[in-house]
Amino acid sequence: MEHAAITLRVFARSLVDGTLLADEDNPLADPDVRRRMADVLRELSAAVRTYGSLATEFDAPRHDLLESELERHLAAAHDEQDRLSKLLGTDPVTRPAGWPLRGELISHLDRFRTELEAGKPDSRSRRRRNRAWRLPHARLQRLPPAWRRLIK
Repeated sequence: MEHAAITLRVFARSLVDGTLLADEDNPLADPDVRRRMADVLRELSAAVRTYGSLATEFDAPRHDLLESELERHLAAAHDEQDRLSKLLGTDPVTRPAGWPLRGELISHLDRFRTELEAGKPDSRSRRRRNRAWRLPHARLQRLPPAWRRLIK
């Protein structure tokens, strides 16, 4: 979720950048684009809510139900994103100022969606692992003092 939060922040920055462009170059000046963007964001927000529930659910049947719900929201977001991509598609020659921003918006939405897909919470309960054995100084602490001198 940390990566998704950063992606969402960059996406919001791209939206603000769009407002600085002239109306003909601003992708959000079109009401159809705004409506389609809202549809994508609605599905992604439902996916985030489900993701949060899934991360804290350890009952197997409920976990499976939430996992299928998450997949449904992510698939719907992908479909809406494809429709949005068609609306945002433009020729760089006709709109040299606005076309990079259009690609950025789709790219950020795609990255956000794929972060949620890739980071699905696991159904198994997570045990804390003692990772101290991997640290060099921890390994030295468990050795007898005479051996520690030899390794250093």
